[in-house]
Amino acid sequence: MNEWLKKFNVQYRERLLHLSWGQWTTLGVPGHTQKISHSLIDPDALLVFSCFIARYDQRLFDEILEWLVINGSLLNVQRLKRVILNSSDTVRSILRAVALWMRQRGGETKWASLSQSSPGPRREEPLFFLKEGKPLPVTRKIDPIFLPHGFLRNEIKLRDHGKSFPPDAPANLLLKLRTFLGVSSRADLAAYLLTHEEANAYEMARSCWFSQRAVHDTLTQMRLSQLIQSAERRREIVYFIQRDRWDNFLRVIRPLPDWRNWPMIFRLLYRIHEKLTDEKIVQASGEPLNSEMILFTRNLEPAIHEAGLSKIWVQHHPESAGQWAVGLEKMISAILDELSQ
Repeated sequence: MNEWLKKFNVQYRERLLHLSWGQWTTLGVPGHTQKISHSLIDPDALLVFSCFIARYDQRLFDEILEWLVINGSLLNVQRLKRVILNSSDTVRSILRAVALWMRQRGGETKWASLSQSSPGPRREEPLFFLKEGKPLPVTRKIDPIFLPHGFLRNEIKLRDHGKSFPPDAPANLLLKLRTFLGVSSRADLAAYLLTHEEANAYEMARSCWFSQRAVHDTLTQMRLSQLIQSAERRREIVYFIQRDRWDNFLRVIRPLPDWRNWPMIFRLLYRIHEKLTDEKIVQASGEPLNSEMILFTRNLEPAIHEAGLSKIWVQHHPESAGQWAVGLEKMISAILDELSQ
């Protein structure tokens, strides 16, 4: 394996784990990582992403389970199904196992539809890995819930120290609104409007991951309350909110964190990881490796724009084909620096 690639793979996983820990500790998971303050956290997308990255940190994975016991009712399972549509079969299988575990712990029936949508038996594989990628051995009794989904791990033993999310943390505004307005599109749309001057139904549907029809119908109902307003701009209807009234009521302090399309961001980060660990790349060297990585870097541009990180691409995309390793590393580092604040 190329020495730079080997080293960067480990560093990249560590940065992804740092990002994930930062968001989970902001949500109330015990940890010492710096908390997130500049971005609204999307707990649905974060759970899906963690079904991938927390495989490299068993402590994080089990702390997430502890958190779900207390706060799982605030996740939107129907939205989870939309977010996970383009995820790998492995990630979907892990999420199904988590949903089954929630049901057997006495979780809400909403988890049942997610836990029962299994495509069938999988070849058994370790659930966890060391940070360098080697499988983590299973040394005790195998967990009976994850095993039917094809994953080998020690039986789950929780410490029952989970606690409710901190509602006044600015990054947790979405969960705060879900506790008040209910786990539905209403809370998510309210959070979006609080962090934007105005938006149309299409923009909100795409950013909040609901169908455009459902968003349109919900906004029409919410407008009747006169707590949100609408206006015609260039022959389209846009919606906005009198944020000072909501700020006082919700006890929020401006400026609020940025809204980010986390499902698209996490998809981008996962795609980069899969490329860096692809067997074809791992075994390549010299000019074939250079050509493959130059092409991959160029093909990242649309995904970076979709993730709302166009500024990063403009400032940091590799300019020299001969410097693809340095350029790619700098660009990915800039992306993760931006997201970890």
